[in-house]
Amino acid sequence: MLIWKGFGFLTIPLYIVVHLVLAYTIIFCDIDIYLGFGSLAYMTLFVLITGLLNWKLGNRLNAPTVGLNGEIIKDNHTLFFVPMQYWSFVMALILMGVAFFHTKRWPDSLENYKGKRAAFEQHKENWLHYIRYPKLGDYYVFELDAEDWDLSAPGKQPHRNALTMTLQVVGFGEDRITLIEPEKYNRKRVYEQSDLEAMFKGAENRDVRRFVLDKQTLLQTMPRNYYLSNSFKGKMVPALHDLYYARLVEVLRF
Repeated sequence: MLIWKGFGFLTIPLYIVVHLVLAYTIIFCDIDIYLGFGSLAYMTLFVLITGLLNWKLGNRLNAPTVGLNGEIIKDNHTLFFVPMQYWSFVMALILMGVAFFHTKRWPDSLENYKGKRAAFEQHKENWLHYIRYPKLGDYYVFELDAEDWDLSAPGKQPHRNALTMTLQVVGFGEDRITLIEPEKYNRKRVYEQSDLEAMFKGAENRDVRRFVLDKQTLLQTMPRNYYLSNSFKGKMVPALHDLYYARLVEVLRF
């Protein structure tokens, strides 16, 4: 049961709101700091910002005021019988204790985060290289999400399950890449070289779907950072409308 007087209950939503704002600022500004509650760096920053705000707000609300007859009026804004401003110290002890004694918190342990972040940056560099310097025979794998389909276009049918689309580079210039997709294959995720070679063998001489994409358009599918793309997915861009969806997942090069 939550027990409070006056506006003492505001301490709890204040900590929640500041955490959300701070976390999303770190994400969208791509600041390289671990967001898990096992991170001393993040928790220290969070506790300092929120504690200062809560201290200022609590002191203002609980400050004595002078009544009409000159009497001193003291408001009482408390949470669990503790004045609101003093919760800054209580929350600091609790949260820093969590950060110090627990290393396993969302999104993962600090050690795993550092490894995944490093792997993400390496994949990102590889992806940039493959798009800027394609080779004939490269396979570009797209993830197709149902919500990205343009269902208003004629002939388009909704799909409930996510699919994958594997395209092969058959030509490229300074600014564009030409890719093909065989008309007849079930769009399953395929990674074995022998399966891919069999799928695309002689495809140019048969019915294929052909896409000519600007390299700059493909680069826009790059994930912004690790937090927004733990599984290394890019984002949909308007110029990929002809693919209906399209988050570029990865490039396979054998």
